[in-house]
Amino acid sequence: MDQINGWVRGVTEDELNAKKETITGSYKVGLATTGGLAGQILRNTERGYDDAMLDEYPGIIQGMKLEEINEAVQKYIVPNKLVIVAAGSVDEKGEPLEK
Repeated sequence: MDQINGWVRGVTEDELNAKKETITGSYKVGLATTGGLAGQILRNTERGYDDAMLDEYPGIIQGMKLEEINEAVQKYIVPNKLVIVAAGSVDEKGEPLEK
C-alpha cells in the first residue's frame, strides 16, 4: 500500500522520465525482431490503431506530462476502494507459512 499511496500523492518528474525511457526503450527493442514486429502489428490491429502507431507510440509516451499522469492516478486509483489479494499458503492468522 505504501507504493500505491505514493502514486496517489504524485510521481516525480524523475520517476516519470525514467518510466518513459523504460517503456519506449523496451518497445523499440521489441520491434527489432520479425516476431516482435509482427506481434506489435497484431496488437495495434486488435486495438483499432492504424499502421502509423508503430512509429508514433514512442512520441506519445515521451509527450506525456507530469500533471496528466498525476491527475489520472488521483482520478482512477482510490486506495480505500482497492481490493487486496494475496496468493500462497497462510496459517490461521493469515501469516505466510514457513518454507
